[in-house]
Amino acid sequence: MALKTILVACGPPRSVVAFRGDLLREMVKDHRVVLVSPVISDGEIRDDLQSIGVTIFESNLKPNNISILDDLAYCMFLFKVISREKPSLFFGYTIKPVIFGSMIAFLSGITEICSMLTGLGYNFVEGENVEKGHKKVVHFLLKIALKCNRTVIFHNPDDRNLLVKMGLVPADKTKVVNGSGVNLSRYPFKQVNLSSITFLMVGRLIKSKGVQEYYDAVKIIRRHYPEVKCYLAGEFEEQNIDRIDADLLDNLLKGEVVTYLGFRKDIPSLIEKSSVVVLPSYREGTPRALLEALSIGRAVVTTDTPGCTEVVNPDPRYSNGFLVPPGDSTILAQCMKDLILNPDQIVELGLNGRRYAEEKFDVSKVNKEMLKSLGL
Repeated sequence: MALKTILVACGPPRSVVAFRGDLLREMVKDHRVVLVSPVISDGEIRDDLQSIGVTIFESNLKPNNISILDDLAYCMFLFKVISREKPSLFFGYTIKPVIFGSMIAFLSGITEICSMLTGLGYNFVEGENVEKGHKKVVHFLLKIALKCNRTVIFHNPDDRNLLVKMGLVPADKTKVVNGSGVNLSRYPFKQVNLSSITFLMVGRLIKSKGVQEYYDAVKIIRRHYPEVKCYLAGEFEEQNIDRIDADLLDNLLKGEVVTYLGFRKDIPSLIEKSSVVVLPSYREGTPRALLEALSIGRAVVTTDTPGCTEVVNPDPRYSNGFLVPPGDSTILAQCMKDLILNPDQIVELGLNGRRYAEEKFDVSKVNKEMLKSLGL
């Protein structure tokens, strides 16, 4: 196989090693990989990327805010890097690198352009409180960008089917893989400790993650089971258009209902110490925190929404968790209560979750499909 230069354009840099590190390691075995990332302020992330063997270019991309000038500057930066490095393959993921990266790569004469939509987010959630004009602009730009692509990769069939139905991408350009996968050896099974029942939610403090629903459900639980501990780990992004309301943030910081842990790097350790992992999201690609929970052997409670359904085994004989309606904190609380009252079920669900991770989400299987989709 001929050596290629691959340009990878990503969103938040902390997700690159955690979610895509194993894929990059496979790529650099046979090719030269150039990574265009937002500014990497974490030295540990930079060290990890350098140890993988990628060439790093840092842009001023702000993935989650709206700024025409910043986005134009990002486009110019991409154009300069492409002109210098002359990649034969462009691979972008997350919304801005997909939209702007695909267009700039096409205008630069790159014929091999592939994108991955790891999740559609609040711009595709019905009824979500995001300006309709903003959604229309995103949909319009995405349609143009995806026309430039040879292949568009999705993390679940619901996202794929929605964009095909909306006419944003033809079906024959699309591929579906099982999320980012999970490294089973890096997230080994750990027996759950039921001496005290604890719930954990991992997610950024944005509305579409269901932070309000988790808070309201915990408030119900603690009326009846004050001894039960409920934690939330995730970063508050001031510039994110979908950030939670100030009142909810204040309540989380008080810590009277939910113990808010802030941004944490030790998510596997937090999962290991928990009994059940909860994610009441409105829409996902395939939620990484839940994949890690499955691998470690924790029961999961999530929503019956695109992406989230993928992590719960549909075979009731091997159930690893529960699906609840999105936006319904009462049913979420009832599901949590049932698990508190049936701790043996937590153990069984966790064991089934590990088996499901081995069967469906093993990162070596997922990356094999990824490389095939990218033509590598």
